[in-house]
Amino acid sequence: MRMGVLRLRVAVCAGLCLMALGGCGKAGPTKQRAVSAPPMTAAEAESLVQAYFTAMAAGKDANAAQLWSATWQRANPISGWAAHPPLPPGVQPEFQGTTEGNGGTVTVAVRAVASGPFGSRWATGTFTAGIVDGSPRLIGGGVHPPVTPQNLQTIATTNPAGDQTGDAQCGPYTVKWSMRADATAGGGAISSVTVTAADGHVVPMPAMPGFSFGTVPTFCGDFLGNGGMDLVLTTATTSAHYYRQAAVYALAENGVQLIGQVPSVEDARYPRPVAEDGLMPYAMVGMREIDDVGYGPILAPVIWAVSGGIYQRETPAFTHVLREDIAQRLADPEAWTHCAQTFAACAGPDLLVAYYDYTNLGDPAAGLSQLDALIPAGERPWLAGQAHVVDMNLALP
Repeated sequence: MRMGVLRLRVAVCAGLCLMALGGCGKAGPTKQRAVSAPPMTAAEAESLVQAYFTAMAAGKDANAAQLWSATWQRANPISGWAAHPPLPPGVQPEFQGTTEGNGGTVTVAVRAVASGPFGSRWATGTFTAGIVDGSPRLIGGGVHPPVTPQNLQTIATTNPAGDQTGDAQCGPYTVKWSMRADATAGGGAISSVTVTAADGHVVPMPAMPGFSFGTVPTFCGDFLGNGGMDLVLTTATTSAHYYRQAAVYALAENGVQLIGQVPSVEDARYPRPVAEDGLMPYAMVGMREIDDVGYGPILAPVIWAVSGGIYQRETPAFTHVLREDIAQRLADPEAWTHCAQTFAACAGPDLLVAYYDYTNLGDPAAGLSQLDALIPAGERPWLAGQAHVVDMNLALP
């Protein structure tokens, strides 16, 4: 419904005086008084925000864009939405408060919520609406990204021997640590992590692993979105740091609560908290080896989501993340046949991780058919064999 209400034009007086109007004076058209549209109401602004969320959830990007002012549309073209969608997929707004401001604008605070098999995920945001050229329009705002956890390894000090020390502020807690490499028989490390509360008392922490190649804090932040502070301690379990085990703790002044254990291989950046789709709580993402085509291991992500208060392996539930990864990996098939290395080296990581994604989506056979259509016929037997290797690796516990 059009919200801007236009006043009826004043009738033209052609020499005939209407007594009810008290006379018209000189013959000729009366001057028209400029009347601005009434300001938008809170209810109208919320309806507009709801329409935007509904259009985006239905994939009607053009309809969603038309709800915005022309200025916003020029700065946020639809062509860029595929890589950076304005809204996370599948979210709907829960209105948290609406404020009528100066100049006829209205600010709507929302909690964008997506429901899934392991519970709800969410993000917060604000939208500003108003009357633009006589029509209701969204004119600014959006969903806010969550606060990025602190990467504690970026502030650690490590010497050439591999020893590490660090001192970080994680919300109200101070985290100090040291790790001395090759300090025990067999090359093991001696690690120490101390957490101190705001009042100076030491928070009880679990003992470090009896034998490892080093345990250090890697991330801290409010992973669960409950206003608390969480800490990741990552242990290297092999001398080459090939295999890592992360323990995720919720900190409290009287101790810590273990809320997850996440393994990962190879890539030293993992396990790490990741806001998949820009939603809270943070997922924990680790890496697993799914194949090796002779040029090094092919790694694929394993996503752990909060379910029942702890992190559990839930990769198949992140359907949008998996489909987005497939689209990115298959965006340029010609690159696989125009590189200096063999086809296996060039195409292997993209094709096999895409097959891994299809498998998590529950349709590996259809996925393999789609991959076959992108590659030379002579390479299809190779792909089928490697897909079988991926299947075997996924079958392992």
